[in-house]
Amino acid sequence: MTFDEFKEKRLGKSYQENATLGKQCVAIVKLFAQEVQGIKLSSFSWSAINWRNTGSPFKWLPFTKMVYSWSWSPKRWDVVFFAPTKANKHWHVAIAWLSTDKELWVIEQNAWKGKWQGKDGDEISIRSYPYKGGRTGDVLWRYTLKQTTSKELYWK
Repeated sequence: MTFDEFKEKRLGKSYQENATLGKQCVAIVKLFAQEVQGIKLSSFSWSAINWRNTGSPFKWLPFTKMVYSWSWSPKRWDVVFFAPTKANKHWHVAIAWLSTDKELWVIEQNAWKGKWQGKDGDEISIRSYPYKGGRTGDVLWRYTLKQTTSKELYWK
């Protein structure tokens, strides 16, 4: 499946990895990695902050962790990690879709209310995060594929 096929198939819907976890942001990233990149990511241990702390889902896989800087904007397919907020201390993770000179657009789930129900703004959607002081919103770092020959990774 291509990036665009994934986007069209999933937008406006929700995805729940299993019955006990709810419709989390981490679930859509795992689904994306499997369906588009052909990579099975291991458990998030229920939150993006656990992925951030351990990096475990990406160990031994073709990903490189990159600290965010304005000169290295996230690219299509990157898994981006957002800093915690007062409302969400577990962090947030999304898939980079498009980076412009003013903002980063991502595909994400469970971003608006953080209720894990996949509705009322928490369904899979595309949102933009403006650059703030040379940074994209509160993106702290990302995981990017190390090597690929796929044309899909290049901007369209």
